[in-house]
Amino acid sequence: MADTSKTSLNWPGIYEGTVPCADCEGITTRIILNADKTYTMNTQYKGKSENVETYEGTFNWDKNGSKIVLHGMAKGGGSPNYLVGENVLYQLDFNGNRIAGNLANNYILKQIQSFR
Repeated sequence: MADTSKTSLNWPGIYEGTVPCADCEGITTRIILNADKTYTMNTQYKGKSENVETYEGTFNWDKNGSKIVLHGMAKGGGSPNYLVGENVLYQLDFNGNRIAGNLANNYILKQIQSFR
């Protein structure tokens, strides 16, 4: 069996970052991925609202073991698709593709704590 993000990376943990926002200063995002395939996501729209939105649910790996899809997010909560890398999550577009262009590097959440 080939090594995949799912099998060879230390992916359970806490990831944080600020992703671009069309009508605010950025979306502060924190995702907790648990080994039992559950997650908690907190988002806050900087400069627009002090409210923190919380989403909880389960996630599934794609057949290649490199991408996850978060289930249980409300509409408007952003793309539920992420590529799992070494100590990072890359937010993908709604079709599951890497975001390209000048802002591509702004769609990265860094692992700040590992659960293993």
